[in-house]
Amino acid sequence: YYVRKALQPYAQLTEKKLSDLLDAPIDAIVMGDRGVISESDTERLTAWIEKGGVLIRFAGPRLAAQADPMAPTALRPTSRNLGSSLSWETPQRIAEFATNSPFFGIPKPTDAVVRQQVLAQPSAELDSLTWARLEDGTPLVTASRTGRGELILFHVTADPDWSDLPYTGAFVEMLRRSVVSGGERNRSSVASEGALTPMRTLDGFGVLGPPPSNATPIAAADFMKTPPS
Repeated sequence: YYVRKALQPYAQLTEKKLSDLLDAPIDAIVMGDRGVISESDTERLTAWIEKGGVLIRFAGPRLAAQADPMAPTALRPTSRNLGSSLSWETPQRIAEFATNSPFFGIPKPTDAVVRQQVLAQPSAELDSLTWARLEDGTPLVTASRTGRGELILFHVTADPDWSDLPYTGAFVEMLRRSVVSGGERNRSSVASEGALTPMRTLDGFGVLGPPPSNATPIAAADFMKTPPS
């Protein structure tokens, strides 16, 4: 529900079984917490990502309970509870987005807290794979490049069960940027269908930066014939 509400104004959404989605000409797949992905679907997903697709996954009890190869980085078994009756730790706030993150420029949600998350296994490359983190340094969003596409994992659920993030405007912007993050498919050629979302904009003072909140996509079919204004 929250993913749908966040992306509806900016993208054409299709809800189908995974096997059917992989047969359709789509740019991104958003997948909530689910059980084991079959070996055949895993192979097809990997091939689809390598060709430029973006797979966005959300954590949850199922992902926390099992090993899953379709993740940007190795995950610890079970989830981390923050602020529960069995934990000394308190819920964590979201840290500022780093300058090298695709989320840089999105104001951090100051009132949102994370109560539960799936933790990544420490590794030498974890820092370079982290797009967003909590104030204690643990990853909130990780991503890895696979061929021309991207595999992105939100280490919390897509609903408010584990965090307040889905209530925030930052959630909308993080999803929008995640959807276009692979970009290779859009950069290699201009499609005739769908919409193109601005990733950087020039303001009236000639400063290049993140697009403002009121920036709107442009129809791909109109892109090459629309003069700048």
